[in-house]
Amino acid sequence: MQKVNLIKLKEDFDLFFINNENKKNFEEFFKNSTFALFEDKKLYIFSPLFSKKSIQKFILENYQDLIFRFFKSKNFKLDNFYLIHSEKELNLLLQNSSRNKVEKTQSIKFKNNDFGIKNKNYTFDNFFKSTFNELALEVLKDSLNETGEFNNIYFLCGKSGSGKSHLLSAIANEAKKQNKSCVYIQPALFSNKITQVLFENNSLTKQELNNFFINADVVLFDDFDDYGEGKKKGTKNFILNIIENRINLNKLTIIASKTEYKKLKSLFDEKLFNRLGSGIKVSIESPKLSERKSFLQFLNPKLFEVLDEQSIEFILFNTSNSNW
Repeated sequence: MQKVNLIKLKEDFDLFFINNENKKNFEEFFKNSTFALFEDKKLYIFSPLFSKKSIQKFILENYQDLIFRFFKSKNFKLDNFYLIHSEKELNLLLQNSSRNKVEKTQSIKFKNNDFGIKNKNYTFDNFFKSTFNELALEVLKDSLNETGEFNNIYFLCGKSGSGKSHLLSAIANEAKKQNKSCVYIQPALFSNKITQVLFENNSLTKQELNNFFINADVVLFDDFDDYGEGKKKGTKNFILNIIENRINLNKLTIIASKTEYKKLKSLFDEKLFNRLGSGIKVSIESPKLSERKSFLQFLNPKLFEVLDEQSIEFILFNTSNSNW
Protein backbone atom coordinates (compact mmCIF):
# COMPACT_ATOMS: atom_id res chain seq x y z
CA MET A 1 0.00 0.00 0.00
CA GLN A 2 1.35 3.41 -0.99
CA LYS A 3 1.33 5.86 1.92
CA VAL A 4 0.79 9.40 0.72
CA ASN A 5 -0.37 12.72 2.09
CA LEU A 6 -3.84 12.85 0.52
CA ILE A 7 -4.36 16.53 1.33
CA LYS A 8 -1.12 17.49 -0.42
CA LEU A 9 -1.89 15.11 -3.28
CA LYS A 10 -5.31 16.72 -3.78
CA GLU A 11 -3.75 20.21 -3.75
CA ASP A 12 -1.29 19.13 -6.43
CA PHE A 13 -4.11 17.62 -8.45
CA ASP A 14 -6.10 20.86 -8.23
CA LEU A 15 -3.21 22.81 -9.75
CA PHE A 16 -2.65 20.12 -12.38
CA PHE A 17 -6.31 20.21 -13.36
CA ILE A 18 -6.46 24.01 -13.63
CA ASN A 19 -3.26 24.13 -15.69
CA ASN A 20 -4.41 21.39 -18.07
CA GLU A 21 -8.11 22.24 -18.26
CA ASN A 22 -9.61 25.43 -16.80
CA LYS A 23 -10.57 26.90 -13.45
CA LYS A 24 -14.30 27.01 -14.24
CA ASN A 25 -14.55 23.24 -14.78
CA PHE A 26 -12.39 22.63 -11.73
CA GLU A 27 -14.70 24.66 -9.51
CA GLU A 28 -17.75 22.95 -10.96
CA PHE A 29 -16.62 19.34 -10.62
CA PHE A 30 -13.63 18.98 -8.27
CA LYS A 31 -13.26 22.02 -6.00
CA ASN A 32 -15.37 20.53 -3.19
CA SER A 33 -14.17 16.97 -3.65
CA THR A 34 -11.63 15.15 -1.49
CA PHE A 35 -9.21 12.31 -2.06
CA ALA A 36 -10.71 10.03 0.58
CA LEU A 37 -8.50 6.98 0.19
CA PHE A 38 -5.60 5.82 -1.95
CA GLU A 39 -4.98 2.14 -1.36
CA ASP A 40 -3.81 -0.80 -3.47
CA LYS A 41 -3.31 1.53 -6.46
CA LYS A 42 -6.95 2.63 -6.25
CA LEU A 43 -8.18 6.15 -5.59
CA TYR A 44 -11.54 6.99 -3.97
CA ILE A 45 -12.75 10.55 -4.63
CA PHE A 46 -15.60 11.81 -2.46
CA SER A 47 -18.14 14.54 -3.23
CA PRO A 48 -21.94 14.73 -2.74
CA LEU A 49 -21.99 16.13 -6.27
CA PHE A 50 -21.21 12.66 -7.61
CA SER A 51 -24.72 11.48 -6.70
CA LYS A 52 -25.80 12.68 -10.14
CA LYS A 53 -25.12 9.95 -12.68
CA SER A 54 -24.83 12.53 -15.44
CA ILE A 55 -21.90 14.15 -13.63
CA GLN A 56 -20.21 10.80 -13.00
CA LYS A 57 -20.57 9.98 -16.70
CA PHE A 58 -19.23 13.39 -17.73
CA ILE A 59 -16.18 13.03 -15.49
CA LEU A 60 -15.43 9.52 -16.74
CA GLU A 61 -15.76 10.60 -20.36
CA ASN A 62 -13.80 13.84 -20.10
CA TYR A 63 -11.38 13.68 -17.16
CA GLN A 64 -10.46 10.03 -16.72
CA ASP A 65 -7.32 10.36 -18.81
CA LEU A 66 -6.31 13.55 -16.97
CA ILE A 67 -6.54 11.80 -13.59
CA PHE A 68 -4.33 8.95 -14.78
CA ARG A 69 -1.84 11.41 -16.29
CA PHE A 70 -1.65 13.28 -13.00
CA PHE A 71 -0.80 10.14 -11.03
CA LYS A 72 1.77 9.16 -13.64
CA SER A 73 3.37 12.60 -13.29
CA LYS A 74 3.65 11.96 -9.52
CA ASN A 75 5.20 8.52 -10.13
CA PHE A 76 2.26 6.79 -8.48
CA LYS A 77 0.76 3.66 -10.03
CA LEU A 78 -3.02 4.06 -10.39
CA ASP A 79 -5.15 1.13 -11.59
CA ASN A 80 -8.64 2.48 -10.95
CA PHE A 81 -10.48 5.38 -9.38
CA TYR A 82 -13.99 5.61 -7.91
CA LEU A 83 -16.40 8.49 -7.46
CA ILE A 84 -18.18 8.25 -4.08
CA HIS A 85 -21.12 10.43 -3.03
CA SER A 86 -22.53 8.64 0.03
CA GLU A 87 -21.03 9.50 3.44
CA LYS A 88 -22.24 6.16 4.77
CA GLU A 89 -20.44 4.33 2.00
CA LEU A 90 -17.34 6.44 2.57
CA ASN A 91 -17.25 5.75 6.32
CA LEU A 92 -17.72 2.03 5.74
CA LEU A 93 -14.92 2.09 3.20
CA LEU A 94 -12.53 3.83 5.58
CA GLN A 95 -13.43 1.56 8.50
CA ASN A 96 -12.86 -1.60 6.51
CA SER A 97 -10.02 -0.56 4.22
CA SER A 98 -7.88 -3.54 5.23
CA ARG A 99 -10.70 -5.99 4.56
CA ASN A 100 -11.53 -4.26 1.30
CA LYS A 101 -7.90 -4.58 0.29
CA VAL A 102 -8.13 -8.37 0.49
CA GLU A 103 -11.49 -8.51 -1.29
CA LYS A 104 -10.43 -6.29 -4.16
CA THR A 105 -7.14 -8.14 -4.64
CA GLN A 106 -9.14 -11.35 -4.98
CA SER A 107 -11.52 -9.57 -7.35
CA ILE A 108 -8.72 -8.49 -9.66
CA LYS A 109 -7.29 -12.01 -9.64
CA PHE A 110 -10.71 -13.33 -10.57
CA LYS A 111 -11.01 -10.87 -13.45
CA ASN A 112 -7.56 -11.61 -14.84
CA ASN A 113 -8.36 -15.32 -14.82
CA ASP A 114 -11.76 -14.88 -16.43
CA PHE A 115 -10.84 -12.35 -19.10
CA GLY A 116 -7.39 -13.49 -20.10
CA ILE A 117 -6.14 -14.84 -23.42
CA LYS A 118 -8.38 -17.62 -24.74
CA ASN A 119 -5.53 -19.71 -26.18
CA LYS A 120 -1.88 -18.85 -25.56
CA ASN A 121 -0.78 -21.12 -28.42
CA TYR A 122 -2.66 -19.18 -31.11
CA THR A 123 -0.34 -16.77 -32.92
CA PHE A 124 -0.13 -14.95 -36.24
CA ASP A 125 2.56 -17.43 -37.31
CA ASN A 126 0.33 -20.50 -36.96
CA PHE A 127 -2.80 -18.80 -38.31
CA PHE A 128 -3.85 -20.34 -41.65
CA LYS A 129 -3.46 -17.67 -44.32
CA SER A 130 -5.26 -17.64 -47.67
CA THR A 131 -7.12 -15.27 -49.97
CA PHE A 132 -10.39 -15.62 -48.03
CA ASN A 133 -8.91 -14.21 -44.80
CA GLU A 134 -5.82 -12.23 -45.81
CA LEU A 135 -7.49 -8.80 -45.66
CA ALA A 136 -8.90 -9.39 -42.17
CA LEU A 137 -5.52 -10.71 -41.03
CA GLU A 138 -3.56 -7.73 -42.39
CA VAL A 139 -5.96 -5.10 -41.04
CA LEU A 140 -6.24 -6.55 -37.54
CA LYS A 141 -2.54 -7.35 -37.28
CA ASP A 142 -1.78 -3.72 -38.11
CA SER A 143 -4.39 -2.48 -35.60
CA LEU A 144 -1.95 -3.01 -32.72
CA ASN A 145 0.37 -0.44 -34.26
CA GLU A 146 -2.38 1.94 -35.44
CA THR A 147 -1.96 5.40 -33.96
CA GLY A 148 -4.75 7.20 -35.83
CA GLU A 149 -7.49 9.05 -33.95
CA PHE A 150 -10.49 7.54 -35.71
CA ASN A 151 -9.81 3.87 -36.37
CA ASN A 152 -9.73 2.60 -32.80
CA ILE A 153 -12.71 0.24 -33.18
CA TYR A 154 -12.77 -2.71 -35.56
CA PHE A 155 -15.63 -5.02 -36.50
CA LEU A 156 -14.71 -8.55 -37.65
CA CYS A 157 -17.35 -10.81 -39.21
CA GLY A 158 -16.90 -14.50 -39.96
CA LYS A 159 -18.89 -17.70 -39.76
CA SER A 160 -18.42 -20.18 -36.95
CA GLY A 161 -15.16 -22.06 -37.42
CA SER A 162 -13.67 -19.46 -39.77
CA GLY A 163 -10.79 -18.59 -37.44
CA LYS A 164 -12.08 -15.49 -35.62
CA SER A 165 -11.16 -16.79 -32.16
CA HIS A 166 -7.70 -17.81 -33.36
CA LEU A 167 -7.17 -14.34 -34.79
CA LEU A 168 -8.36 -12.62 -31.60
CA SER A 169 -6.08 -14.84 -29.49
CA ALA A 170 -3.16 -14.03 -31.79
CA ILE A 171 -3.84 -10.33 -31.27
CA ALA A 172 -4.00 -10.86 -27.51
CA ASN A 173 -0.70 -12.76 -27.49
CA GLU A 174 0.98 -10.11 -29.62
CA ALA A 175 -0.35 -7.36 -27.33
CA LYS A 176 1.20 -9.18 -24.37
CA LYS A 177 4.56 -9.24 -26.17
CA GLN A 178 4.27 -5.47 -26.56
CA ASN A 179 3.54 -5.12 -22.81
CA LYS A 180 0.00 -3.96 -23.51
CA SER A 181 -2.85 -4.93 -21.21
CA CYS A 182 -5.46 -6.99 -23.04
CA VAL A 183 -8.93 -8.21 -22.07
CA TYR A 184 -10.54 -11.09 -24.00
CA ILE A 185 -14.31 -11.16 -23.45
CA GLN A 186 -16.44 -14.24 -24.11
CA PRO A 187 -20.22 -13.62 -23.98
CA ALA A 188 -21.46 -16.37 -21.64
CA LEU A 189 -18.99 -15.64 -18.84
CA PHE A 190 -19.22 -11.88 -19.33
CA SER A 191 -23.03 -11.85 -19.19
CA ASN A 192 -23.07 -13.99 -16.04
CA LYS A 193 -20.60 -11.75 -14.22
CA ILE A 194 -22.25 -8.51 -15.32
CA THR A 195 -25.68 -9.82 -14.32
CA GLN A 196 -24.29 -10.67 -10.88
CA VAL A 197 -22.75 -7.21 -10.47
CA LEU A 198 -25.91 -5.44 -11.63
CA PHE A 199 -28.02 -7.55 -9.27
CA GLU A 200 -25.81 -6.69 -6.28
CA ASN A 201 -26.09 -3.00 -7.28
CA ASN A 202 -22.83 -2.06 -5.55
CA SER A 203 -21.62 1.19 -7.11
CA LEU A 204 -17.99 0.54 -6.18
CA THR A 205 -17.99 -2.92 -7.75
CA LYS A 206 -19.70 -1.66 -10.89
CA GLN A 207 -17.25 1.18 -11.28
CA GLU A 208 -14.25 -1.06 -10.61
CA LEU A 209 -15.40 -3.50 -13.29
CA ASN A 210 -16.26 -0.66 -15.64
CA ASN A 211 -12.80 0.92 -15.22
CA PHE A 212 -11.17 -2.48 -15.69
CA PHE A 213 -12.60 -2.80 -19.20
CA ILE A 214 -12.28 0.87 -20.13
CA ASN A 215 -8.62 1.24 -19.10
CA ALA A 216 -7.23 -1.88 -20.80
CA ASP A 217 -5.00 -1.11 -23.78
CA VAL A 218 -6.84 -3.67 -25.91
CA VAL A 219 -10.33 -5.15 -25.51
CA LEU A 220 -11.51 -8.08 -27.65
CA PHE A 221 -15.19 -9.06 -27.82
CA ASP A 222 -15.73 -12.58 -29.22
CA ASP A 223 -19.13 -13.73 -30.59
CA PHE A 224 -20.62 -10.29 -29.95
CA ASP A 225 -23.90 -11.18 -31.69
CA ASP A 226 -24.71 -13.50 -28.76
CA TYR A 227 -25.52 -10.42 -26.66
CA GLY A 228 -28.47 -9.75 -28.97
CA GLU A 229 -30.27 -12.88 -27.77
CA GLY A 230 -32.98 -12.43 -25.12
CA LYS A 231 -33.60 -9.46 -22.86
CA LYS A 232 -30.19 -8.23 -21.72
CA LYS A 233 -30.78 -4.48 -21.51
CA GLY A 234 -28.52 -4.02 -18.47
CA THR A 235 -25.67 -5.94 -20.10
CA LYS A 236 -26.07 -4.06 -23.40
CA ASN A 237 -26.02 -0.70 -21.62
CA PHE A 238 -22.90 -1.76 -19.71
CA ILE A 239 -21.22 -2.73 -23.00
CA LEU A 240 -22.28 0.53 -24.66
CA ASN A 241 -20.70 2.51 -21.83
CA ILE A 242 -17.45 0.54 -22.20
CA ILE A 243 -17.31 1.03 -25.97
CA GLU A 244 -18.17 4.75 -25.85
CA ASN A 245 -15.52 5.45 -23.22
CA ARG A 246 -12.90 3.46 -25.11
CA ILE A 247 -13.69 5.35 -28.32
CA ASN A 248 -13.31 8.64 -26.46
CA LEU A 249 -9.97 7.50 -25.03
CA ASN A 250 -8.83 6.22 -28.46
CA LYS A 251 -8.23 2.70 -27.13
CA LEU A 252 -8.21 -0.32 -29.42
CA THR A 253 -11.44 -2.35 -29.35
CA ILE A 254 -12.11 -5.30 -31.67
CA ILE A 255 -15.61 -6.75 -32.05
CA ALA A 256 -15.94 -10.25 -33.56
CA SER A 257 -19.32 -11.52 -34.70
CA LYS A 258 -20.77 -14.54 -36.52
CA THR A 259 -23.49 -12.24 -37.87
CA GLU A 260 -22.66 -9.59 -40.46
CA TYR A 261 -22.89 -6.00 -39.30
CA LYS A 262 -26.07 -4.88 -41.10
CA LYS A 263 -28.04 -7.80 -39.62
CA LEU A 264 -27.19 -6.70 -36.07
CA LYS A 265 -29.56 -3.75 -36.44
CA SER A 266 -32.50 -5.93 -35.38
CA LEU A 267 -30.61 -7.20 -32.31
CA PHE A 268 -29.32 -3.95 -30.78
CA ASP A 269 -30.63 -0.43 -30.29
CA GLU A 270 -29.56 2.26 -32.73
CA LYS A 271 -26.91 3.84 -30.50
CA LEU A 272 -25.00 0.60 -29.86
CA PHE A 273 -25.45 -0.51 -33.48
CA ASN A 274 -23.93 2.76 -34.72
CA ARG A 275 -20.98 2.50 -32.31
CA LEU A 276 -20.21 -1.02 -33.55
CA GLY A 277 -19.98 0.24 -37.11
CA SER A 278 -18.18 3.49 -36.41
CA GLY A 279 -14.74 2.12 -37.26
CA ILE A 280 -13.26 -0.31 -39.77
CA LYS A 281 -15.26 -3.39 -40.82
CA VAL A 282 -13.56 -6.51 -42.21
CA SER A 283 -14.77 -10.04 -42.95
CA ILE A 284 -13.37 -13.54 -43.14
CA GLU A 285 -15.01 -14.75 -46.35
CA SER A 286 -16.21 -18.27 -47.16
CA PRO A 287 -13.25 -20.23 -48.60
CA LYS A 288 -13.27 -21.99 -51.94
CA LEU A 289 -13.21 -25.78 -51.99
CA SER A 290 -9.47 -25.82 -52.73
CA GLU A 291 -8.87 -23.49 -49.78
CA ARG A 292 -10.98 -25.67 -47.50
CA LYS A 293 -8.84 -28.63 -48.52
CA SER A 294 -5.65 -26.73 -47.75
CA PHE A 295 -7.14 -25.60 -44.44
CA LEU A 296 -8.05 -29.18 -43.49
CA GLN A 297 -4.52 -30.31 -44.29
CA PHE A 298 -3.13 -27.42 -42.27
CA LEU A 299 -5.23 -28.45 -39.25
CA ASN A 300 -4.66 -32.20 -39.52
CA PRO A 301 -1.83 -33.21 -41.88
CA LYS A 302 -1.87 -36.81 -40.61
CA LEU A 303 -5.41 -37.17 -41.94
CA PHE A 304 -4.03 -36.92 -45.46
CA GLU A 305 -1.57 -39.72 -44.69
CA VAL A 306 -4.24 -42.24 -43.69
CA LEU A 307 -7.13 -41.29 -46.01
CA ASP A 308 -7.25 -41.48 -49.78
CA GLU A 309 -8.25 -38.58 -52.02
CA GLN A 310 -11.83 -39.83 -52.40
CA SER A 311 -12.35 -39.91 -48.63
CA ILE A 312 -10.94 -36.40 -48.28
CA GLU A 313 -13.29 -35.14 -51.00
CA PHE A 314 -16.20 -36.82 -49.23
CA ILE A 315 -15.37 -34.99 -45.97
CA LEU A 316 -15.10 -31.66 -47.75
CA PHE A 317 -18.34 -32.03 -49.70
CA ASN A 318 -20.27 -33.15 -46.63
CA THR A 319 -19.01 -30.43 -44.33
CA SER A 320 -21.72 -27.83 -43.85
CA ASN A 321 -20.83 -24.56 -45.53
CA SER A 322 -22.18 -22.75 -42.46
CA ASN A 323 -19.07 -23.89 -40.59
CA TRP A 324 -16.80 -22.06 -43.00
